[in-house]
Amino acid sequence: MKKTTSLKQDSVNQQILIAENAFKSGNIDLAESMVRQVLASIPGNSKANALLAYIAGTRGNEDLAFELLKKATSMHNASFDAFYYVGTIYLKRNLFSQAITSFKQSIRIGGEFFEALHDLGVSLAGAGLYEQAWAMFTKALALNPKSSELFYNMGRTLEALKRFDEALSSYDKALYLHPGFAPAWYNRGVILSLLKRERDAAVAYNQAIKHDPKHAKAWANLGATLIDLKHYLEALNALNKAIQLQPGIDYAFGNWLHTKMMLCSWDGLDEAFISIIDKVSAGDKACLPFNLLAMPAPPSIQKQCSEIHVKDRFQEKVPHDFKINDNHQTRIKIGYFSADFHNHATSYLMAELFERHDRSRFEIIGFSFGPDKQDEMRRRVQSGFDKFLDVRNMN
Repeated sequence: MKKTTSLKQDSVNQQILIAENAFKSGNIDLAESMVRQVLASIPGNSKANALLAYIAGTRGNEDLAFELLKKATSMHNASFDAFYYVGTIYLKRNLFSQAITSFKQSIRIGGEFFEALHDLGVSLAGAGLYEQAWAMFTKALALNPKSSELFYNMGRTLEALKRFDEALSSYDKALYLHPGFAPAWYNRGVILSLLKRERDAAVAYNQAIKHDPKHAKAWANLGATLIDLKHYLEALNALNKAIQLQPGIDYAFGNWLHTKMMLCSWDGLDEAFISIIDKVSAGDKACLPFNLLAMPAPPSIQKQCSEIHVKDRFQEKVPHDFKINDNHQTRIKIGYFSADFHNHATSYLMAELFERHDRSRFEIIGFSFGPDKQDEMRRRVQSGFDKFLDVRNMN
């Protein structure tokens, strides 16, 4: 009988099925050989391209896997898992928009399944669409309530939404399921630091380090927290470790130098001052502005340091199209923002100013983003405002 160069559809499907079984059983060479036979006859077979992509991924060739998956998903009969796996590569490369599209297409074809919902949530969060991400995580939770990674990503999303208490609860659930989950310990520490619970934050960072001794950010944040607790020698050791692990880690060098100065450790200080000026001049996030004030840096470097910090921590979110209210019957509103509305020099200097405003002409509002210390000065300052708002947990 005369051989033909093309394979019949039934034969193609059978060969792909055998190749899939070979792949699942670990016989990668056989699977690849059979898939390539199919593609030699039918280059546009979506299943074969997808399977060859999985084989390439197993062999560590992510770039080839990516190209084959893109080819597979461009065909009309592409499978939901091809869209899912190409989405995971987009996500790994922080191409969030493409990842979102791929995961949505996977769900459209294959229905809602945990992995796609979870990774779609991660992609949406990566794109800054936190409310949509939360909705996907909620759906994923209904399918799998025992995923530590899911609770971790829910915590990160809640953290971005400034819902700190709920975020802590999510991290606690992740750690209940996976006590050695270093990233969850680290993020728990970050929130506790934001809430000014320094001792609890230090415990969390130490746990992160216990489970991942090379976690440079945990070492750096532990150092910063120990500075706040005035444990300067321990802080210096932690910051030394962070810098050893990741020399350019944000703000660690400046905190290290600040701590040396607090300890009156003068060795190598002149060289360190030159180094920090060079780092700031190069645009590095090397030092906090208030720390640099105590160092012999010229005004231009002080200004650049402040600009770097503001750009990093306080992105512009206020619209510029302000409208002036010409209704002169309304009192002018004046807002005072401070982290120091308690027994602090700022409040001692400012309290009488708040009290002496002409209330017939001005409405005075206090916005506190510092600790809620219910001391005598806090009570006096609060009574000096018409309204007093605690905005620590607001965006």
